[in-house]
Amino acid sequence: MDQPLFGRKPTGSVIFAACDSKYFIDHAVPFITSSSLAGFNTHVHIVNPTEHVHLMAIQINKATENDVTYSFEERDVSPLDSEQERAYYACLRFMTLPTLLETADKVLTLDIDCMVMDSFEFPETPLAYFPRPNEASEE
Repeated sequence: MDQPLFGRKPTGSVIFAACDSKYFIDHAVPFITSSSLAGFNTHVHIVNPTEHVHLMAIQINKATENDVTYSFEERDVSPLDSEQERAYYACLRFMTLPTLLETADKVLTLDIDCMVMDSFEFPETPLAYFPRPNEASEE
């Protein structure tokens, strides 16, 4: 990443998502709450955070038992057309992940609009899992 991150990096095992301010406002509360209720620490990386996002982050931290950390980055996305911007945000979590792995032991990377429905044990072996719908079964 060519832009410096600011905020606090996670430590230990963590559930992670990345987004812009709009997606944070729309999805952060259920994402972080579900992660915390399942017993996990959570980290969210936010591009171009607004003041409202910072205030929400403070309120979310007050309402959750587990550790919630945030990192932020300022990025000019205006030169991107809508398809390029969509691709940028789709890849954002994977572009941010190497920086987080400097301090976190284990990371489960999810979309911000996901919810963690139950507790689980992080795998002992490093792996990557990218489930996709079986297109043949959708016909």
